[in-house]
Amino acid sequence: LGIGRIPAVVFSFQLMGPIILGAALWTGKDLIQTHPTGTDLGILVTATIVSAITGAVAARLLLRFITRSGLGIFALYRVVIGLAMVGLLITRI
Repeated sequence: LGIGRIPAVVFSFQLMGPIILGAALWTGKDLIQTHPTGTDLGILVTATIVSAITGAVAARLLLRFITRSGLGIFALYRVVIGLAMVGLLITRI
């Protein structure tokens, strides 16, 4: 595609915001239908904010790691996790 690895990683992390907002709206829609209390809404807002902050920190750390080390370790991690999932599916644990 002609996109460098760093711009591709940055773009994928930029997709995090709309995904978190969409998840919050989806959960909020269900919550509003149940006539929520102030506590319920507070929990939803707090969870959304914590999720956004945690995601941003994780994105920044991973971007720093990829800039310094490349994608080799990340690819190896994904292969190991994928093989473990296939193993679990085969053994039906």
